[in-house]
Amino acid sequence: MRIGRYLVVGAVCALLTNVGVVELVNRGSGITGASLLMFVPVLLVGYGLHAWFTFRTQTSRPKFARYTLATAANVPLWIAGLWLLYKSLNMPIAIAAPVTTVLVFLLNYLLISWAFRSGPSPRGPSSEAQWRG
Repeated sequence: MRIGRYLVVGAVCALLTNVGVVELVNRGSGITGASLLMFVPVLLVGYGLHAWFTFRTQTSRPKFARYTLATAANVPLWIAGLWLLYKSLNMPIAIAAPVTTVLVFLLNYLLISWAFRSGPSPRGPSSEAQWRG
């Protein structure tokens, strides 16, 4: 069950991100700075765990580049969600961060699945054609 393994790794990454961002914001950092500071450590932990546990594949530079691109695509959405909930709606950061995490989750799953995609699908050519668009 890849989705189950993805959820476990996603939860670890979400927990690391949320705890780090909440703590940094509570110590006076802005939401953008806190989000960017947490990006690299969570990126490295997430890539390693997804390669080893979720997708059970070897790491490679192309996969890491795609993973970084997929993960980085979420950063503006994450910051925008935090800005809306924390700054505009005055929601406490300890609530705004997890709510934003849930809102970005589906897109993140789709992008990370793409990042670890390489070669023909084990399901055959019909699945491969879907990835080509």
